[in-house]
Amino acid sequence: MEISITEKNDRLVALLCGELDNIACIKAKKALAPLTQQTDHDVEIDCSGLEYISSSGLRLFIGIYKHQHDIGRRCIMTHVSDKLKDVFEIGGFFMLFEQES
Repeated sequence: MEISITEKNDRLVALLCGELDNIACIKAKKALAPLTQQTDHDVEIDCSGLEYISSSGLRLFIGIYKHQHDIGRRCIMTHVSDKLKDVFEIGGFFMLFEQES
């Protein structure tokens, strides 16, 4: 699992590549911590390189969403593959997160 965070157009963009399984979530939580420590940017979670997500990964996304919601900022998911759309739809994620292509 590789994660990079960049700033683009007043957003913090987290690009996830690989499999976000239970083991990877331990490192991912640390890598994504800056998203839940800031208050002045919207957050974009770029899933273009995400191949798999476990329930731990889904909980991690929920934590990011809750932080953004609590501070009145947006949390957007982008480039979600067809493979992962089913997981996100079943889990109700598309009702919470904004989506962009």
